Amino acid sequence: MIRYSGHAGYLLVVCYEISIHTHFLTSLNRFSAVFFPFSYKSTFSIRATSIYLIVIAIFSFSMMTFVIYGLDCKLEYDPTTWVAFYDVTIPVCGWYAYYADFLKNVVVVLADAIIDITFGQGICYLMGYASYLVVPMNSNKYVAFFMSLVGWALIAMIDGLFTIVYNSEIRTKILRKKETFVGSTVVSVNN
Repeated sequence: MIRYSGHAGYLLVVCYEISIHTHFLTSLNRFSAVFFPFSYKSTFSIRATSIYLIVIAIFSFSMMTFVIYGLDCKLEYDPTTWVAFYDVTIPVCGWYAYYADFLKNVVVVLADAIIDITFGQGICYLMGYASYLVVPMNSNKYVAFFMSLVGWALIAMIDGLFTIVYNSEIRTKILRKKETFVGSTVVSVNN
């Protein structure tokens, strides 16, 4: 199983990249709805939004395919630390992990915080990413495992909770009782 952990790491990091870029697109959507209401309908039509999502998926997939398979910066599980991380002993992988990837994510999260009202979500992602980079290096393997696996799940859960807490429309939809309607039809036949 450990032998194939690089493939699982690849899939997870592609999903993470899609997630963070989709979160940024959501921020742009909200910003556009508030500050550019007249162009919002065309900028974020169903067709345009579908294209944006396809571009995000292709960009994330291509970027991580190049990094992981092109540069050979595989994200593999290390049984001594219980963490999957890039092999930072390879100079280009260390540079990518600590500078390119980290700084890109910081810029995206800060842009989210600037243009979106969901500042808490952005800070949550930033803290999660920082804990993923910093904690495993300075901890025992149990703490590292918790921060790399459980920590990410908690970040995603907290992000969803922020959405529910701060969005009254979603909260109303979730808490609304389901109504069942019983219909009847009356047929009148005149002879």
